[in-house]
Amino acid sequence: MEERDIAGQGQVFTETTFNPIFEDKEVIGVACFARDVTAAKRQQDQLKKAPERYDLVTLATSDAIWDWDLPADTITWNDNVQLIFGYKYLIDDAAHWKEHLHPDDAQNVIDSVEAAIREGRNNWSGEFRFKTGPNEYRYVVARSYIMKNEQGRPIRMIGSMRDIQQRKIQEEEIRKLSLVAS
Repeated sequence: MEERDIAGQGQVFTETTFNPIFEDKEVIGVACFARDVTAAKRQQDQLKKAPERYDLVTLATSDAIWDWDLPADTITWNDNVQLIFGYKYLIDDAAHWKEHLHPDDAQNVIDSVEAAIREGRNNWSGEFRFKTGPNEYRYVVARSYIMKNEQGRPIRMIGSMRDIQQRKIQEEEIRKLSLVAS
């Protein structure tokens, strides 16, 4: 049942049940119970909008978006992981992700991610080289948000990974030019 709040607070949602009251197999009345379910209804509406927002963000950016379920140790990617890095899958595990880190960057990246989780931080970011499908490495920048459960334990990392290879090439060219100029 949906009602307008008399005090001008907006819509109020209630859940109402009617239960017959019997006496000798005869209905002699009805017990009516109502409870305010407005908060639950609004949360449900927000959850319905979340996938739509996710799809719109995916259209607005060329980043590879990922969602790492920490207890299950699985990473779910959006379609851009196929476009940017040439991978054919959208779900893998963290061990597989770690295998795609450049050997010179891997330990630093892994240590910084683990430190962010262990220290209870809300965010993590890093720049590193990541292997593409054709076995070449590209520079990327990754940023993430670390979600926690009610007890404050990290349960998910949701983030993006952007190819910054062209920027790194330009930075190297500028560095070389400044050496020549000096």
